[in-house]
Amino acid sequence: MPFKLNPHFFDSMHLDAAESIFYAGQLETVSAGVYEERFAEYDWRTLIPTRLLAPGEDDIKYRRYTGVGVAQFIVAYADDLPRVDLAGAETIVSAKDIGDSYGVSLKEVRRAAMVGTNVSAAKAIMARRAMEQKLQQVAETGSPERGLYGLINQPNVTIAAAGGTWATRTPAQIVADVNALVQGMRDDTKRIESPTDLLLPDAQYTLLATTPYQAGLETTILDFILKTNRYLRNITAWDSLKGAGAGGTNRIVAYRKAPDVLEGLVREFEELGPQVRNLETVTNCIAATGGVIVSLPMAVRYMDGV
Repeated sequence: MPFKLNPHFFDSMHLDAAESIFYAGQLETVSAGVYEERFAEYDWRTLIPTRLLAPGEDDIKYRRYTGVGVAQFIVAYADDLPRVDLAGAETIVSAKDIGDSYGVSLKEVRRAAMVGTNVSAAKAIMARRAMEQKLQQVAETGSPERGLYGLINQPNVTIAAAGGTWATRTPAQIVADVNALVQGMRDDTKRIESPTDLLLPDAQYTLLATTPYQAGLETTILDFILKTNRYLRNITAWDSLKGAGAGGTNRIVAYRKAPDVLEGLVREFEELGPQVRNLETVTNCIAATGGVIVSLPMAVRYMDGV
């Protein structure tokens, strides 16, 4: 959270009283602005339900569930009704810290004080942007060497194969691929799970959004899918899916967007108090991520080769 500073904190930088007060006030203003900044290009929070980690919450225990058991007809006064239950494997994910920093020199402070401009605002926003970029990348592809996985490279998700590369297929064949992906999830889960969201690489999304389903009609392939498939609510472009499939092929992702299916684990951006180092103040920034946890792998499905 934004911090409050004692103006005398910077005395070791040899600031006079007016400069110290100016710099302290400016840092508080910059810090508040950094937390208010929005980065629309980093969209993982809108696509993946998010779980915020508390300070010190590093090890997250969760269970990956699969339903087992069926109901049967009751014979006479049977007292041994079949049981249904959840089979689950317990897993612990350790959130990993990430960080960066920015610094402001004594000369920059004095120059800003002379003209009354903001100090280090661009540097602070860049530090926040770098952090958001890293969180986006982990939400997409994780960091398997650190035990973290993203939405598009989960190890326990079923992978289907497209009928062929979409650029060479007819609109009807493309729609058939999408319907097969959706129906495959429903069949494998006995019609319990249905995807609500579909993610496509940019090129495939553009193809769907600009190609008429039939010649002479304004309805695009994208419009047709959303109109005729009763389960899908959103289709979104995610460029990291380009080349993410087996053998470097393109991948699409279908999933039910809900916290019981998947969650992105994050401890949000935090600025620590500035540290005076000789003629510069350095502000360290930290966050943490646990990647994406998929608790119900059957509610997520990939298709490669599009």
